[in-house]
Amino acid sequence: MFNNKIIWQRIGIVIFSSIAVFTSAAACSLPGFINNSRQVDPTLYGLIKRDSARNEGRFNRANAVRAGDQVDTAGLASLTGIKLQQIDKDNLFLLTKQKGLFQTKDGGVTWERRYIFQVDDGDQNSRDAAITRNDSFIVRDFVVDVRNPKNIQIAGKTADNIGKIYLSTDEGATFSEIYSEIEKNVGVNLITIDPANPFRIYAVLERGALIRSLDRGVTWRKVQSFQSIPIQLGFVPEFGNIFFVLLPNTGLSISTDNGDNWENKPLFKSTSTVGESQNRDTFQINPFDKNETFGVHNKLIPVIQTGRRYNPDNQSWLLLADRQIWLAENLNSKFGKLVLPLQSEQYNISDITFDPKLGLDRIWVSLDSRLFQTNNRGQSWNVQDSIRVSDKIGSIGQILIDRDNNEIMYLMLVNPTSERKGNNFF
Repeated sequence: MFNNKIIWQRIGIVIFSSIAVFTSAAACSLPGFINNSRQVDPTLYGLIKRDSARNEGRFNRANAVRAGDQVDTAGLASLTGIKLQQIDKDNLFLLTKQKGLFQTKDGGVTWERRYIFQVDDGDQNSRDAAITRNDSFIVRDFVVDVRNPKNIQIAGKTADNIGKIYLSTDEGATFSEIYSEIEKNVGVNLITIDPANPFRIYAVLERGALIRSLDRGVTWRKVQSFQSIPIQLGFVPEFGNIFFVLLPNTGLSISTDNGDNWENKPLFKSTSTVGESQNRDTFQINPFDKNETFGVHNKLIPVIQTGRRYNPDNQSWLLLADRQIWLAENLNSKFGKLVLPLQSEQYNISDITFDPKLGLDRIWVSLDSRLFQTNNRGQSWNVQDSIRVSDKIGSIGQILIDRDNNEIMYLMLVNPTSERKGNNFF
């Protein structure tokens, strides 16, 4: 799924699908996505990709950005990611903190920037001004309608701190504003759409309010105010179309009536039954109280295998909370700890995912810039360096496994010192 870092390459021209790729310093002139900070920060960000059927399973940089007939092979290398979403085998979208939204239609070979504010052909000063306006929009989240990828929503706030949502119906060629916050200093943190009705859009504001539109952004109303700011929201149609919001401290809230009413769903932890006998550092596992809840919730993941039909008795969830990894058979069960063979409190667990074909029989976890794998539901872990990239890389912020080919993996790299709000992975 991701991982990369780039130092300037030798001056030269490389041909990719008959496109001239300029890797010299002249590539810095390509508009709209170059961040010259990579000249002083040698760490590689952006994306790296692994296809086990090729290149002996090694990860390779996937950071080339196309601008017209030119391609900068390091276009994403200095950008920290926010969210990566796959539409199909070759069509993916990447949201970056510095330069907004990018799309690839060739499986990460090249990316193109999708501008919220139009950048027209014209004199360089006008283009530079338009790109600066795009750069000044503080992006927080986006969502693509997987049934109709032409429909894209992107959320955030302007440079003068006004929350906005924009909609594209032509796959990012143009965007139009569909929401503007009345109150200043209130951005839009999260956005999602109902998979059963793409005209039904939900968004979370910076102070914790949930707003909803039933007509694809023509009108909006507030449907709920949460005590803390949600860090994740989404629908799970495979689990009876659950609509949930994850709060960092108070846990889970669920709605079964499209957001009109909400039920608090406390999540409980139990002593782990797997991985306890592994060799590790001095990390001690203490028994939990009868109904001990979590202190900090980070991410909740429904375990959905490709091609598997909805089974009401099979609704497993992975949870990243209290700097540990947890697993429950359903939301009414306690979460057991999946113990890594190290003193994991010393590391930052940034993401966890499962194999879309094998489910819990193959789980991946990222700790800072390292990637761990288990093939037996956490009873043992492969902790060898499976990335093998020569450059120093940023933290692995998101792991994405191709839904149709589980031998293809993308790693989205982030700068761990960058401020990142919670984001919606649905």
